[in-house]
Amino acid sequence: MAGLENITGSILQDAEDQAADILRKAQDEAEQILQKAESDRSDVLERERQRADRDAKAYAASVASRAARGTREAVLAQKQAIIREVLDKACSELAGRDDVSYFDMTEKLIRRNIRAGNGEILFGAKDLSRLPDGFQDRLDRIAREAGGTLRISPVPAEIENGFLLRYGGIDENCSLNALFEEKRDLLRDAVHETLFRQEK
Repeated sequence: MAGLENITGSILQDAEDQAADILRKAQDEAEQILQKAESDRSDVLERERQRADRDAKAYAASVASRAARGTREAVLAQKQAIIREVLDKACSELAGRDDVSYFDMTEKLIRRNIRAGNGEILFGAKDLSRLPDGFQDRLDRIAREAGGTLRISPVPAEIENGFLLRYGGIDENCSLNALFEEKRDLLRDAVHETLFRQEK
């Protein structure tokens, strides 16, 4: 996690440096306008100097505001990219577990989502080809506990990982991608809290 903190710190420092540079340039421009106006003492040029002073301050404020907004937007975009990367990596790590661990996790997901009644479970082609021996027996026990049956479809579902539960022709998508997407906001908040806690 220290690497992510270093990356985040570097991104924040770069954004702050950019904002400071833009503000310095705006202040330099404003100062040049003021010096030119002060070199002429006539009433007309005095009025112009005052107008230029007001314009320069407004311009500097506008540039500073744009720079601050740009900094905030750049930092937010980087945070979102980091969070998205962490979530994608977590999903990939779950999908890449060894068979025993992966199907133990799958069994827990099935227990959470199974319903009473006669159902069918569809796995993606990769998972269907690596189902452990006796997995249908495990499903039979889970289904009986829920008051129904659950048979494994020999036809693969068009998903990468996880499974679909089908009851009465209606599919419930329990692929890892769908589960992560469903909980994305909660997961994003949790990852943000973990990664960026020191900013508070």
